[in-house]
Amino acid sequence: MLLRSSNLCLHFLVYCFKLTRTIGMWWSYCKRTCLGASLLKFGVSPLQRCSFNWCMQGDAESSSVGASSHFSCDEASTSSSSGPLYISRRLADAFNFPVKISDAIVHNVGREKLERSMLCKARYGTTHFTGAGTAEMGTDLLRPAFARHGLFMPMQYIHMCDNDPRSQSFNMDKRLHRGSFWPHCFPNILAFTEASHVGSQNNKNNEAKANLVCESRIVTRAWCIRHQAMCPLQGPHFDQSGSPCWDWTRDGNHAGLDGDTIVLFVTFGRFHTWWGTWVVVHENVPGFLLWLARTFLPDHIIHDFEVTPKLSGFPMISRVRQYLICRHRHKVDLHYDPYKLLKQISASLATECTVRDVFFSSPATVRMAEIDICKTRKIQLRPFTLPQDLDYTLTEAECGHVRNLDLQYFSRTGLRADQNPDLCYNLTDNPDNRVSWTFNSGTIPTLRRNTNRLYFPHLRRCLTGEELLALQGFAS
Repeated sequence: MLLRSSNLCLHFLVYCFKLTRTIGMWWSYCKRTCLGASLLKFGVSPLQRCSFNWCMQGDAESSSVGASSHFSCDEASTSSSSGPLYISRRLADAFNFPVKISDAIVHNVGREKLERSMLCKARYGTTHFTGAGTAEMGTDLLRPAFARHGLFMPMQYIHMCDNDPRSQSFNMDKRLHRGSFWPHCFPNILAFTEASHVGSQNNKNNEAKANLVCESRIVTRAWCIRHQAMCPLQGPHFDQSGSPCWDWTRDGNHAGLDGDTIVLFVTFGRFHTWWGTWVVVHENVPGFLLWLARTFLPDHIIHDFEVTPKLSGFPMISRVRQYLICRHRHKVDLHYDPYKLLKQISASLATECTVRDVFFSSPATVRMAEIDICKTRKIQLRPFTLPQDLDYTLTEAECGHVRNLDLQYFSRTGLRADQNPDLCYNLTDNPDNRVSWTFNSGTIPTLRRNTNRLYFPHLRRCLTGEELLALQGFAS
């Protein structure tokens, strides 16, 4: 999964735990590969791409939609054929979240305590259900942000695990792990136990499969895609993972405990209980059952958080997530109240970003997106004109969704949909089954793996790839 803006606060928060003295000083975060790969092509860290050198050229309050108050990025992030990137003052402020968060943590926790915390003592990390490497990207943002305060992070990831071939390909890209150990890449977390065959036993129900996993031992070696060999499993000190949510989310199959993913989480909990992982960070939707984590991570004290992008300075998008920070009760203590710290970090990240701040793509970039979709859908490309109208690239089904939602909007407001610059439709969802738009909440619908068709009637086009990345915290 890509780095989500609801994740930003929590990724920094977990490093404020400390070890008890009995352990010593060793230890004191579009879902699409094509979007993630574009982050790596510049050859510089995400923090270098998104902070410090914004060149102000106007005031956001006096700008018009689509050509608002303009900021140009530094040369490293704008040297592309699509021309310079312009963003609003509010969005530029939101992109500086690594600096703001590190400043808030150092100010409230104190540099001396942080030097004795996991931030500076962490060594080995793992990530499961890895997606597009968001844990590694988050750590890459942490390092230079805290280095400004003289705090060095020695964290390195020793293995990752995901069964999606696109995620495997992306996470084996050496550029994601610059200057660090190239972690093992395991394709199936079920292979971590002696009951690895349970996934193929269709004659057993999920409860029986979970019981088999609970009664089995953790193996010492598993097949590694990166090295094409049986590689050793090593216990981590820290893990950041987001288990599959389709059994728990309202958009999923509502299977809950009867779903297939329960066996994956049981194996996940069994692995960390076996190794005694010091801190486990687990992400899912609010529908995930907290008692599951308490049952299968019995040696951990669990701090639960419900987080939205608004807390991270991105109030224009909707994505509610549950984060569980699980610390080992015998190995890890607290430096600072995590709930209090989250409030302080959120206060430092607060912005006034609106939906229209996301409309920053240049006409050349929009044209490139138009060419790409015409090629994919085998549509005759039309001559370039201004203003750009990409309605002809919509499929018949998408045109039907637009007409349906236009009528619903007119019946509620008496206004035409294209008169509202903040109105957005998610054309991936059928409005006959679920209306997914910005009208009710004022926020862009939750980005999902198949959500790349966010349509704005005012612009007569969908968001471009770089605008989708911006919604997730990346200044591309």
